[in-house]
Amino acid sequence: MKPIYQVILSLSLPLATQAALLSVNITNTDGPRQILAAESTGVIATTGWVNVQSNTPVTNAGSSGINITTFGSRGIVNTLRDTGTGDGTDGFLALYEAGLRDSTGGTQTDTGVTITGLSQFMTAVNATEYRIIAYYKLPVASGNRIFEIGVDTTFVTTNTPDYSNISASDSFVEHGNTDNNWMEFTGLTADSTTLYVNRGNRDALLTGFQIEAVPEPSSAGLLALAGLLTLARRKRA
Repeated sequence: MKPIYQVILSLSLPLATQAALLSVNITNTDGPRQILAAESTGVIATTGWVNVQSNTPVTNAGSSGINITTFGSRGIVNTLRDTGTGDGTDGFLALYEAGLRDSTGGTQTDTGVTITGLSQFMTAVNATEYRIIAYYKLPVASGNRIFEIGVDTTFVTTNTPDYSNISASDSFVEHGNTDNNWMEFTGLTADSTTLYVNRGNRDALLTGFQIEAVPEPSSAGLLALAGLLTLARRKRA
């Protein structure tokens, strides 16, 4: 007879559902600025990226149920992949080659990405919230290098993001550190949200983002597991 703890373990394993993840590279039409399937930032490890042109709405991106629409200024920045210029054009650093650029002195919410279908995205893995990792850089070489990244009504001011020295050693640096170029928004629950990029003292560039929904444990599964644990205690008694 199989030991009771083995039965409990085998029944509890299916309760661990993988997180849902959508990784988006904002690209343009003037060249192969696409991050490839085998490339990852290492912030959230993944081998699958959806390349979204900044002037083309996308429905059901990456079969995730999520819809993406950009609005506002659209920038074409840097050069093509693998030209050895050290500005984000080698290998997986293609994430920083192009993006959604705010170069105007307009309002805080005039340039960004509208994201919908997030309820379905969460429901698929029994999640109740998600997080967004936003990737950005400075598209110009001079100035005070200050701009904002925001989700809905929460805006974070970023300074000293790297302009030209995006390399394999310093490409993915968290907000709050020198040459930072990514930040995290957590505890999000709405079915639709908007990710903004807002020019400060200098232009701003949103190069891509990742959305991750972490599943909650199954209530029914936990009840079943509790029952098995009670049975195990009785057998030991």
